[in-house]
Amino acid sequence: MAMLAAMSREVPPVDRVGGSSFAVHLAAAPEHIATFRHELRHWLQGLTLKPAQMHDILLAAGEAVTNAIEHGSRSDATQSVSVEAALHRETVTVVVSDGGRWIESTNAALTPTQHRGRGLFLMEGLADRLAIDGTDHGTRVTMHFDVPAAAGQRTGAPLSEPREC
Repeated sequence: MAMLAAMSREVPPVDRVGGSSFAVHLAAAPEHIATFRHELRHWLQGLTLKPAQMHDILLAAGEAVTNAIEHGSRSDATQSVSVEAALHRETVTVVVSDGGRWIESTNAALTPTQHRGRGLFLMEGLADRLAIDGTDHGTRVTMHFDVPAAAGQRTGAPLSEPREC
C-alpha cells in the first residue's frame, strides 16, 4: 500500500520542445494538477504576456486538466492526461487530451449547475476560442488565447532539453 501511495506522488515529467512550445504527460491523479500549473506558469513567464492574460490561460488550462482527470480518467492514476501548449504568431494554443469520453462536443451545455459545471463555463469565458471534441478514443479540449504581437518575444533562452519537475 505504501508503494502505491509513493508511486502516485511521483512528479510528472515535463518535456519542453523549444522555447515556443510546452508539453507534459501526467498521471491522471489530482495531486499532479498543482505541479502542472507551476510548470505551465514557468513556461508562460518566458513569453511577454500581460499578467491578466497569463492568469486566464493558467485558470482555463487548470480547469481543463481537472476535468480530464476527474471525468475523462476518473482520477485513475494509471491513465494519463496530455497537455500541449504553443505560441504561434499572436495566439497561445493549449490542448488538453485524455482517453475518456466525458463530453460529446462543444455543443454541450456550458451552463453551470448549482454545484458543478463551472470549469467549462470558465474555459468558454476565458479563451478566445474553445473547441471540445469527444470521440470513442478520448476527449480533446483546444483553447486559443489571442495575445499581442510582443508575446512572440521570449524573455529568456529557449528551453530545448526535457525537464523534470
